[in-house]
Amino acid sequence: MNSVGLSCAIVVLLGSAGCTGSARKDKPPTHRDAVSAPGACKGDAAACPGNCNTQGYCEVEGEFGPEVRLPPARYAVKYELRAHDGIMNKDPALLVLSEPLWVSKRESSVGDYRRCKACAPKAFLDGQADDTPLELSFADAQAFCKATGRRLATPEEWQAAARGPSPCTDPLEVRDDRDGTTCNFRRYPWGDDQTPAALCKYGYNSVCEKRTGPHPIGPQPDYASPTGVEDLSGNVEEWVDGAYQGRPAYKGGHWDLMGRDPSELWLELGVPGTEYDDYQNLPDPTRLGVRCVRGNPKFELKLRAAPI
Repeated sequence: MNSVGLSCAIVVLLGSAGCTGSARKDKPPTHRDAVSAPGACKGDAAACPGNCNTQGYCEVEGEFGPEVRLPPARYAVKYELRAHDGIMNKDPALLVLSEPLWVSKRESSVGDYRRCKACAPKAFLDGQADDTPLELSFADAQAFCKATGRRLATPEEWQAAARGPSPCTDPLEVRDDRDGTTCNFRRYPWGDDQTPAALCKYGYNSVCEKRTGPHPIGPQPDYASPTGVEDLSGNVEEWVDGAYQGRPAYKGGHWDLMGRDPSELWLELGVPGTEYDDYQNLPDPTRLGVRCVRGNPKFELKLRAAPI
């Protein structure tokens, strides 16, 4: 690749990339900070049709539980570019939402599935309490969200809910934000503290005390992200709308982490780590948690200039 190609900033829109044939500066970011409307929340300039949560973001009570609105803004994320014959390239980037995204405040429950009139009955859910976290196969999770007028979040959207908006405008700033204090490129939903005390306080897992299962779906303010979305760092792992070499993707932590290697624990509970289901035979028996989102899946990803 020549020097012109190396210096060209890459903009990804719905998976397609392109640039001009000559070196140039990045275009101004598409997002513009808006003037707050009457009835707006602290973290969202638009009028809120529901209530403002503790973190300052708009919430509404949906048919399948409360939803948090992520406003049009820039969000610091780690983008996974699938290129070079299967080699995974991961790089800090800026996700730019041009339209609001509504994210389920809590993981879906068995009761949510039972309220879904278009969902096929599942025998393995019989006898489970309504407030039990819903765990489905990847295909069933996609079908459940679609049947309820929603969809699975992309890995980048999931990270946006876990970190909140970023004040930075240049992907290079995100890359250099080592401690997460400048661009809000925080390592975990609660910040960058990875001490056992922080993991016990902010992530529901069995490292702190003996657990026999996930906690029931309901208010968990101690496990909320800066946007007010709960349980992104523990309880059950969650499917996201992504794949690598045919393997579906999931993010978040899991309650049963007792005996895990500490480095794996950091990854499991951290925001950046996306993992992939190794079971590739169909039908896939792996069942993980479900969190649905509403909104236009179109967004812009601003990547730093680099050889791709």
